[in-house]
Amino acid sequence: MILKGSQRGGAADLAAHLLNDRENDHVTVVDLRGFVARDLHGAFAEAHAISKGTKCDQFLFSLSLSPPKRAEASERDLMAAVERAEATLGLTGQPRAVVLHEKNGRRHAHAVWSRIDAGSMTAINLPHFKNRLTGLARDLYLDPADLASVAETRERIASGLTDRLHAYIDQIDATHERDRARLEERRREMVRLHRKERGRLTAGQSERRQAEVRERARRFATGFKGLWDRVSGRHAAIRRQNEREAWDAVERDRKQRDDLVFAQIRERRALQERMDALRRRHARDRTILARDIARAMRMKEEHRPQAEVVRMRDRTPTDDRAPAYRGPSP
Repeated sequence: MILKGSQRGGAADLAAHLLNDRENDHVTVVDLRGFVARDLHGAFAEAHAISKGTKCDQFLFSLSLSPPKRAEASERDLMAAVERAEATLGLTGQPRAVVLHEKNGRRHAHAVWSRIDAGSMTAINLPHFKNRLTGLARDLYLDPADLASVAETRERIASGLTDRLHAYIDQIDATHERDRARLEERRREMVRLHRKERGRLTAGQSERRQAEVRERARRFATGFKGLWDRVSGRHAAIRRQNEREAWDAVERDRKQRDDLVFAQIRERRALQERMDALRRRHARDRTILARDIARAMRMKEEHRPQAEVVRMRDRTPTDDRAPAYRGPSP
């Protein structure tokens, strides 16, 4: 199996790449562990948010696992390889996502871990990870007896978040959505009222403008008196007066519109500040929850019963699990 790993940032771009179903025939997210979010974009956004508390730019470790060209690697085989890679790299218990791709008649996997230790708020160092992956790739090719069984792998994935924790996450999500919906409804109502106010102002200004145009037009005399006004210069004076008043009316209407717009902007800005504060509070809540989940999973891993550790270490080829992927014969 070919293993290629890299430290990287770019959470949004990586999520988009992994979920790209245009270049892949099938895309399946098979594991999201240690994240509050239930989708890949949200999970990587959480990792990014937590990393902002550190100086680490490359807060993710991305690993691609490609079986030999004609091999038929099962989901169990790929997940077992991910587990081995996680232990080899020193990322045990870190938030993790695993995505399977199928294209060109082949299946391969991508695993992504957060490098940020949420407890200490430091990045996990991965020295010589390329050499470690090279050695692991050789081991995966030659000795399947050490791979975790499908039951063990499934149990570990399933036990990452308990039903109670899922219920707590759902409760937080519901609270956040309720808070957001309340302010969003207020925003929509404000926009509706503001549009109504602007419509009234536009209609009022239009009616007044037409009345003022008629009033200025009545100043011009007709017939003999109008001819005399032209000869005496009164007509020109009235025209200049009308032009000044028309320009003043344009400026007056423009100022009225600006005053209304500025007042509405101040009102919307106050609401937007409340919405921004709410988003920051929600992000802080989710970051704290993500840290708590990561800390709980690490504690669970550290306090795993010794008998289970021995059983996993000393398992024999006579186990009743199906044989793991061996790769083609040399």
